[in-house]
Amino acid sequence: MRAVILLPLLLCWAQGERDGTLEKGRAPAVEGDLQFELRGDKTSYDEDSDICLIIWAELKELRDLTFRMKVELEMLKQENSALEARVTSNKKEVEEIKRENAGRMNKKSFKVKNDNEIGKMGKTDILSLHVSTAKPKVAFSTALTEGPIGPFNTDITLKFSKVFTNLGQGYNSATGVFTAPVRGIYFIRFNVFQLKQDRWAGFYLYHNSRNVMGAFVGSYGRHESASNAIILQLEQGDMIFINLLKGYTAYDDGNNYTTFSGFLLFPL
Repeated sequence: MRAVILLPLLLCWAQGERDGTLEKGRAPAVEGDLQFELRGDKTSYDEDSDICLIIWAELKELRDLTFRMKVELEMLKQENSALEARVTSNKKEVEEIKRENAGRMNKKSFKVKNDNEIGKMGKTDILSLHVSTAKPKVAFSTALTEGPIGPFNTDITLKFSKVFTNLGQGYNSATGVFTAPVRGIYFIRFNVFQLKQDRWAGFYLYHNSRNVMGAFVGSYGRHESASNAIILQLEQGDMIFINLLKGYTAYDDGNNYTTFSGFLLFPL
């Protein structure tokens, strides 16, 4: 390529050198011959000049074409980079879709497996499965036996024999003790009532062997009542009960004034 471009340039340069030599080193001659020679040289010079102009024009066009090709090459490089980035992004999206589909297939397979296993179970097994996976339900509500109780020479555990609700079977009316069937947070409440007999009623609420709260009320010429409540964290098997204190009395009748109740807020 360089040889093709340099050859016309050398020809143009050689033409210019030849013309300069003729002008400087020409010997005296006959006027007619000189004029003939000059006319012949002028014609040759014009033809060579035209060739040089054509060559320069071709070189300029070749230069412009080279520049345009460089610009187009840069644009193609940029487009190629954008395409590569798009392909990389599409690959990531495809991989994400594959992972999501695999997760859905695993869940579907797990569900089908569980459905098949449940289909093989009997009614008793299904009921046991439902009970084991459902949130435990624990609640009790009781009232004291009718009539006055006490006073006694020692503390006694009151037996609330009227049982209105006993979900979870945590309360035992024979002992008056509530036993937590599950570990959790419980709400416990009791109410004390006393007739107008100039007597005092005094209760203590126990958590296992620990006294956690009490309530006292005295009746002087009128009926009186008192109540108390607490929220406790109980372990499975913990016991809650109410003691009537030594020398105090308790009263209840068909209106269920003296009560003991509680329920599970949430398991732990």
